Amino acid sequence: MNKTITLQSVKPNHPIYRECEDLCVISKQLYNVGLYELRQTLFNKNEFLNYKVLYQEMKKNENWTALPRKISNQVWKQVTGSW
Repeated sequence: MNKTITLQSVKPNHPIYRECEDLCVISKQLYNVGLYELRQTLFNKNEFLNYKVLYQEMKKNENWTALPRKISNQVWKQVTGSW
């Protein structure tokens, strides 16, 4: 199965622009929180948090609940995958 990605441009005068911008900010904040937790654990305890451990620790974060679960899971996978 081939997956294709298309780039869609939403201009500031578009009706859904504000909602898209808000979701992007929440996603960025969620990524930063996960990255911070991962780094702090790595530097202070000298252990790496895998996806499942990070998920258990961070699923109560307000940014996690503000996004659909599928998107939040992908953000966590990006955090752990980038290390």
